Amino acid sequence: MEFEESAGSSQESDKPNSSKKVE
Repeated sequence: MEFEESAGSSQESDKPNSSKKVE
């Protein structure tokens, strides 16, 4: 649930979250 939204939405919305989840 959080991974799916963080993968695309967080990438542009949450910068700190994207770096932790994507990387």
